[in-house]
Amino acid sequence: MSPTLLQSIANRKRSLEDLVRNLRGRSPIDPEATEAYAALIIIRSSGYIEFSFEKLLEHYSTKMSCPRIQRFIKSTHGRGSNPWPGTLENRLGSYSVEWKERLASYLNDVSLDGIMENRKLLGQLIDHRNKVAHGDSSPATLIKVFIYADFALAFVEELDSIILDGVDRT
Repeated sequence: MSPTLLQSIANRKRSLEDLVRNLRGRSPIDPEATEAYAALIIIRSSGYIEFSFEKLLEHYSTKMSCPRIQRFIKSTHGRGSNPWPGTLENRLGSYSVEWKERLASYLNDVSLDGIMENRKLLGQLIDHRNKVAHGDSSPATLIKVFIYADFALAFVEELDSIILDGVDRT
């Protein structure tokens, strides 16, 4: 039996959490391995956001619309666009102005690192992801990589509360 949309998000979440826990639990590792782990966590964190955003919208459409609309929505997803803050806001705005406003408010809040806005942190994560995906070495420190992973986990929770507020989760 294949996992439901929400189970597939939970599986990706566990995978990211396990990866981070594994790296945090290691004693100092050599610089080459550290860079490889950092790159993997950056890609996984960005991918978790992108994947979850799409699946949350698909779950919403499954529960709240007719089969024709569900097929249309599913056909517009999974095109691999980076989850830049403006992209996510615009996509949510096509569903609901309230969703867009809630996301904008969250993105404008101070991030987990207590220094910058969530919007800037998400933008940095996606920028680092693109650099890694296009062959550059990871420009982020391990501390920053852990912040990205923690941010991704919290951000998906926020997306879930915005998109699936009051929607059946079965």
